[in-house]
Amino acid sequence: MLPEVTDIEINPVIVTLNDVWAVDGKVILESKPVAAPKFKVATTVSRKVLAGKYHYFEFCTEEPFMFKAGQYISVKVASTRINCYSIAGANDTTHFNLLVDTTPGGPGSKFFESLQVGGKITFLGPLGTFTLSEKDGAKKLIFVGTGSGLAPLKCQLETILKADPKSFVSLYLGLNSDTDVFFVDYFEELKRTYQNFNYKVVVYKPGPSWQGCTGFVTEYISQDFPKAGDCAAYLCGNKFMIADVTKMLTEHGCKAERIYTEKYA
Repeated sequence: MLPEVTDIEINPVIVTLNDVWAVDGKVILESKPVAAPKFKVATTVSRKVLAGKYHYFEFCTEEPFMFKAGQYISVKVASTRINCYSIAGANDTTHFNLLVDTTPGGPGSKFFESLQVGGKITFLGPLGTFTLSEKDGAKKLIFVGTGSGLAPLKCQLETILKADPKSFVSLYLGLNSDTDVFFVDYFEELKRTYQNFNYKVVVYKPGPSWQGCTGFVTEYISQDFPKAGDCAAYLCGNKFMIADVTKMLTEHGCKAERIYTEKYA
């Protein structure tokens, strides 16, 4: 029985002495209204250019907004365009942060570059399954991001460091240029506060004044974790970085099911 079927039409039907053929048929299903997604509204509380084209926003929602570390929202950036942005943090149940790289220059970039304090955003969410796993048994957590892919990792870092002081937590952030470097003071504060936290900012094309790590994050993770059997990894950002780090970690013994990814093109 198919209760959603309201009508069945078979036409024509060919009948012979021994056989019956239904040449054509039509099934009509019950029409049910589809609920339109309900957009939420948030007001821009603050905006700051961290470095280069990296913008950091704080928003206030009209009603409590609950989410899991690592999830994202879908923002209406134009009349026919919705873009996804990972939540970078929250101060309370009505405030949250977004980290937006406007380098691409598309509708999303233009929307956020023009967004001022007091301006509104309409969005759907929270969405996504790129969240912290509490049951994989890993003793060491590796967070790897490139550019604004840091956003969900930042939120995850804050969550795990407050909840589990025993886990060894490492962050690797890959950036294209030293003029793009941001959040170093924030990372240093985390390092002072949590003895189980360490980080490396790796610049691909450093200027003459840059004295930090250079090249790709993969080589530093490989050096720091020659044996990764007791590790879990959370990766977000450039798809080539995600592929390379995933391959390297599995070769070093990390279980494939302990590698969690959020892929951005």
